[in-house]
Amino acid sequence: CFPQLLNGGSDSLLLGFEDEGERVWRIKYSFWNSSQSYVLTRGWRGFVKEKGLQAGDVITFSRTIAGPDQKLYHITSKHAGGGN
Repeated sequence: CFPQLLNGGSDSLLLGFEDEGERVWRIKYSFWNSSQSYVLTRGWRGFVKEKGLQAGDVITFSRTIAGPDQKLYHITSKHAGGGN
């Protein structure tokens, strides 16, 4: 669902994810060369804190194509106990 980061180009993108309440969360998606891993940085901590997320909770990312060059990203969360 995440866009490809180009080698030799940008190693990060700021993406907008719409949650189930239609709030858009701006979250930075990056590639860290040091650990050879993709990570969510700026904006992610605020999402986790506001949603009250803890270990074991489930986060789902999805993408819809709205037009030739328009992609919409969505994010949902579900607490391990079943609540939202």
